[in-house]
Amino acid sequence: MTLATDHGFILRVRPYRETSVMVHWFTLQYGRITTAARAARNPKSPLLGKIDLCIEADFSFHKSTRSDVHTLAEVQVTDFHPLLRRDIASITLLAHVVGCLEQVTETESPLPELYEVYRGFIGFLERHGPRPRALFAWELQFLSLQGLDPTRFPNTFDPAARSLLLSLLNEDWETLSRVEFDSKAVRDLGNFLSEFWTQQFGRLPKTRAPAFKAADEATRARRNLALDFVATTKEPLG
Repeated sequence: MTLATDHGFILRVRPYRETSVMVHWFTLQYGRITTAARAARNPKSPLLGKIDLCIEADFSFHKSTRSDVHTLAEVQVTDFHPLLRRDIASITLLAHVVGCLEQVTETESPLPELYEVYRGFIGFLERHGPRPRALFAWELQFLSLQGLDPTRFPNTFDPAARSLLLSLLNEDWETLSRVEFDSKAVRDLGNFLSEFWTQQFGRLPKTRAPAFKAADEATRARRNLALDFVATTKEPLG
């Protein structure tokens, strides 16, 4: 078998046989691929501690000519992304991103532009936490890279919703952290994306509703924490 190398993120890990695991990757060169990590759960395995959700790594694998499951050879972790792995809300948002990838994209198809969007999404979660705007931005940029341009429906939105759509679609991830949201524009955009996705792909990913719920709850929790901090540090009135 041919030995290949790539760089990517672990999307999913599931047990396989007694001591092995199946590792699903999103990579720069090959797109989505699956590797079998043989004996990875063995205490003496060189892969022990290197295979988990959100891990980013350089890795090598033996390409199979008989199936779409390849054999993982070596993993060199470049980033464990520990903030994401400790936060259930962030994991829930990432599950939706994986759901989009698995519903729409083909395996072993290079998707370098989408890979960069995924990398940007990961970075946003680490810097700013799970927020609804990250999910909207992911969905809009994902659709655009599938050749499905949401901006070609000019009469669907009022000016505020259209402005929000264009910002989420075109701004870099750091700028998106500062975008001001109008509540009606958010509702209009969310409804449009639900209908548009369903029209194009037949159904919404099951991961969508839990992801937006988690993002909303995390945003409210941060807001309440900030208000509590202000209240407890405010100088007493004289």
